[in-house]
Amino acid sequence: AAACAVWCAYMLDLYDTGADIAQRALRLAERFGQADVLANLRTGLSFCQASRGFLNDADAAAEQAIVDAQRFGAPDLVPMARAGLMIAAQGRGDPELLRTRLADLDATPLPEFGWWRRAILTTRTRVAAMLGMPEPCPELLGEPRDAMSAMRYADAALVTAAMGEPGAARSLISEGIAIAEEQQSRGQRAMLETTLAEILMRSGDLDRSRTLLRSAQQVFEEIG
Repeated sequence: AAACAVWCAYMLDLYDTGADIAQRALRLAERFGQADVLANLRTGLSFCQASRGFLNDADAAAEQAIVDAQRFGAPDLVPMARAGLMIAAQGRGDPELLRTRLADLDATPLPEFGWWRRAILTTRTRVAAMLGMPEPCPELLGEPRDAMSAMRYADAALVTAAMGEPGAARSLISEGIAIAEEQQSRGQRAMLETTLAEILMRSGDLDRSRTLLRSAQQVFEEIG
């Protein structure tokens, strides 16, 4: 239940809450020998810490989650923890680190659990596009929708733009924004606006890009 609460907090942009729940639950799990939940809690903690900008803490949590997953028989959490390492690497702006961690993630089998699988695929797709290796991933879009669907449309748009189809990318952004509004997800809408700004910058529309980036920045500051 605590692990579910951590992931729910992450999806709701409540990163401080998610990290706090994870840290308290980890203390209890270690105290009472509940080793089966350690990898899940630490992976969720990694995602929350990376989104808060605490990159060293995020790395430490993800690396220990991999150890816990391998030691206590939770193989599906190994790729999720590696995805957490990728999110933290994006915050460092280090292309070589991203390449290394992308290769590690590519070499790890995908999990069966649908939401984790999509979370890994969207992270992998986004980073590959950032590194100049865009590859479409139809599995990111369509049904069933979940709490992170809007974000996946941003990543699909990033890939589509990188492949030279800015019009199709803008259409994907519009679809993603509609989902974010329906789900009242301000953080994901801001990510979609940021992605659209990046696409518009490439076409020289700097004024609209600035407006979108200022709007997104305000949201990011408000949600921490």
